[in-house]
Amino acid sequence: MFKRASRPYRTPRIELSPAARASGGSAAMASSRPGREPLDASGEAFLAQMSGKLSLALTAARFPHLLNRLAPLAYQPSSMVKALDQLLIDDRTHRQGFPFDVLIELGNLRELYSRFLAA
Repeated sequence: MFKRASRPYRTPRIELSPAARASGGSAAMASSRPGREPLDASGEAFLAQMSGKLSLALTAARFPHLLNRLAPLAYQPSSMVKALDQLLIDDRTHRQGFPFDVLIELGNLRELYSRFLAA
């Protein structure tokens, strides 16, 4: 029924740099990605302010730069909702999106701030 191939398929050989070989292949990927911005003082204050209302722990751990950018908008509900909409609804191509847990946290934050707009 099926005809066997005369030669077995071989995957192409990928050459790794010495640093990548020493670390098991992950050094090349890690060095090409820019370093993440740590959580600054305004981001920490915003996180502390939200701690009694909702959890942003996963967002702070994985995307601290987002909290740094959202912190100045903490007392501007309309600006916060617009900023969160831009984060959550993106029509640019080739974007991976947020992990589900982070998406839930950002959605809950948007819902909290949209309540301030309705009042």
